[in-house]
Amino acid sequence: MYKYPFAVIFVWLVAASCGSKHNAAYIKDEDFKEFSRLYSPNRNKILLYYASHKGPFGYHIRGTAVINVKDTAGNLLPYTLPKTLTDVKWVNDSHATAQFNIMPSVRRGNTVNFNDTTINGVQIKVTLNDFIELNDCMNVLYRETSPDRKHQLVVYRYGNDIKRSFIHLSVIPVNGNLPKYGNYFIANLQSDYIYYARWSRKNELMFFSDDVGKDLVFYGLVKTRPNIGYQIVSDDDRYKGKVRWVGR
Repeated sequence: MYKYPFAVIFVWLVAASCGSKHNAAYIKDEDFKEFSRLYSPNRNKILLYYASHKGPFGYHIRGTAVINVKDTAGNLLPYTLPKTLTDVKWVNDSHATAQFNIMPSVRRGNTVNFNDTTINGVQIKVTLNDFIELNDCMNVLYRETSPDRKHQLVVYRYGNDIKRSFIHLSVIPVNGNLPKYGNYFIANLQSDYIYYARWSRKNELMFFSDDVGKDLVFYGLVKTRPNIGYQIVSDDDRYKGKVRWVGR
């Protein structure tokens, strides 16, 4: 079984020792990044999608702030929705909609729970989002039977828009049913992190990534995944800078 990478331990230690530094976010911060801003119909409020406090493996804070126009110089964090809420849009001056990203719950094996919420005087209507559109078809990218002929490794995604279509990776019995969501690994919008996968001679999984992605594969693993070991192979010559599944 693959051990926790040093980088994962390092990130945990940094978070434990420096968490107090991440209790505020300001537009003036040097590492602040604004992705989008949407004004309410009366132009008094803003939905500001942003990230702040950049670390070695991404931003510590990422989300959508619901703020008054006059408060843009202040601390955004108290008015920031959880990062599980995405695609936030105005309905009118006091109501907005958002989608709940269920993938973190699926990876952890938790029951999916989400509720409407109110922040800074704006009521947010929340709906479920699994990043699979109504007309998306499952596209199987790779299928391989284990050397002992007991299991199949299946890699698949939904739809053809790779900007929003990340890979699911499942291990199922031969001739078994393929689950809707990956039962071993689920990537995210930022990257697939695993750019190729196959069985080893020991009936374990081999994941191929680059030097950056190899330490982030851990976060896409499903907690209740089948009891089959894995190892990660870093190959910068082939996969450096990749974002989505490449294959052989």
